[in-house]
Amino acid sequence: MGKLTLNMFREITEKPLPGLALFENRTGSGKTTGALQWITDMLMKSKNSDVIIYITPNRQNRDEAWRGLVRQLENHGKDKHFVDRNVILLKSEVDEVSDYLNKAIFKGA
Repeated sequence: MGKLTLNMFREITEKPLPGLALFENRTGSGKTTGALQWITDMLMKSKNSDVIIYITPNRQNRDEAWRGLVRQLENHGKDKHFVDRNVILLKSEVDEVSDYLNKAIFKGA
């Protein structure tokens, strides 16, 4: 199922016009996996400063997608410098405060 989703991403994004793509499908259909693989592929072969924005309405999904993208790039031999230079994780102020408090409260746990 993941390969089918990845092929769908590639087919849509190979069109010459930049734009917005919204992917909706059932849970477990491979949307996130396909998107992360496509983003990794684009970052690996891009010689330009292409901009890819991945948005999800769920903070947990966002964080899991971020970790998955970093893992995939590391598996392709990219180091922390490459990730820091090419990928930005956007967080709200609320997320930053929550992350800080979680670290402060649970650092001893």
